[in-house]
Amino acid sequence: MERWYLACHKAGKDNVFKAQMTLERINVMAFSPIMRVYRPRADRPGQSRQVIEQLFPGYIFICFDPEIHHSSKIETSPGISHLVRFAGEIVPIRETVVDSVMRLPVCVQAFSSIHPGKRQWDKNQVPLNNVQRQQIQSLVDEKDGEVRSALFYAFIEAIR
Repeated sequence: MERWYLACHKAGKDNVFKAQMTLERINVMAFSPIMRVYRPRADRPGQSRQVIEQLFPGYIFICFDPEIHHSSKIETSPGISHLVRFAGEIVPIRETVVDSVMRLPVCVQAFSSIHPGKRQWDKNQVPLNNVQRQQIQSLVDEKDGEVRSALFYAFIEAIR
């Protein structure tokens, strides 16, 4: 059964895209949410530049069935560093967490353009409660990407 897992990609700007492309070739769905931020320009005070960055730098969501694609095959893919483990085991992420991240306004367009028609949200799924939804929104509102990633990892660990 296909489930969502969290993986770390190797450092470097292009490794997340390399990992996504490699995983897509072996029919494994990969998703790394991105967002637009405005950064002040050093060369023009008072003006800002639009930059696209990962919502959770260093992390990528991967949907695969361990019985079809062994975890070692995923971890040896170019661009992937390792699958995130909890207590030494590769544990799937709750569907509601991944769905909530995909439904964020910054992610919906990116995922649907990469994977048209591939993901259908389950109507019978237990949704996140308001506190968890607010926690995800506070993650998105955090300006520092490294802090966002650390908070996201703590959030995933807490709701496991």
